[in-house]
Amino acid sequence: MTAAKAGRLADARRLLEEAIVSNPANARAYAELGAVQGASGNPKLARKYYVIALSIDPIFPSALSGLARLNIEAGDKEAARLLLDKLRLTCPACTETRDIERALGEAGVRTTPPVNPNP
Repeated sequence: MTAAKAGRLADARRLLEEAIVSNPANARAYAELGAVQGASGNPKLARKYYVIALSIDPIFPSALSGLARLNIEAGDKEAARLLLDKLRLTCPACTETRDIERALGEAGVRTTPPVNPNP
């Protein structure tokens, strides 16, 4: 969102809230609102919005990574690793996956065995 990138967090929050009113099933708007709240220093609200986004779309990469980052900041690396595992399974090449791997110091390290498509 342009307003958030320009540092206009209040404008971004207002626009995202309007998007949610227009479409309450908009996982992207909730995830971006989580990012705006996080950037505004409101990790509790950020977490709330990431969880809502994931209730709409359980594999939405920016919500998974945003929530993982909040968990890392809160010192809960195990919860962040679980979200990273989900990212790796659903979007191994995503930027969000690589960002969380770096944040956890696990670039290229798998914490769960790969899924065998031909058992």
